[in-house]
Amino acid sequence: MMNREDILRELELLPVWQLRNPVAAPATELTQPEQASIQETVGDVQEAEVPSASVRLMASEDGQWLFVLKPQQSEAAETLLLNMLAAVTVKVGQEMAETPISTVADFRPKVIMAMGEDVAQQLLALTQPLAQLRAKVQKLTETPVVVTYAPDDLLLNPAEKASAWADLCLAKFTIANL
Repeated sequence: MMNREDILRELELLPVWQLRNPVAAPATELTQPEQASIQETVGDVQEAEVPSASVRLMASEDGQWLFVLKPQQSEAAETLLLNMLAAVTVKVGQEMAETPISTVADFRPKVIMAMGEDVAQQLLALTQPLAQLRAKVQKLTETPVVVTYAPDDLLLNPAEKASAWADLCLAKFTIANL
């Protein structure tokens, strides 16, 4: 039987990913001014997104992953996103900012990561909340889609990072089993 370290090594997640100490400090990782700044940014971006169906696309170098995100996010969220990509050993090859959501069909990745409720609902043409869309593989035509939290949302709700990690692992597992 494989232990946790063997499983992580098999998924090529070591040494980048490390188990957190379960007796860690409370989830208030951001200072109050940082949280206020993120909330302002999220509010501004959400107001700007309502009339358009523009998204930001990030494709991996090997073409296996396509990340679909809202067009703009905070600097802290960008850092978190890059750390998430590093944790699953994804190197960004192509990036398209402010592109119509319809351009997702031009890509042929092995898996699409829809990051955020609004993005997932637009991409999949569904109205279910994020809680019902995530933690399972959806389909866009024949391409598997894994829905997870947007990086800005993870900064506001650090307790959801474990769920986002599970979604990334689901996507990695999906690619490995195609």
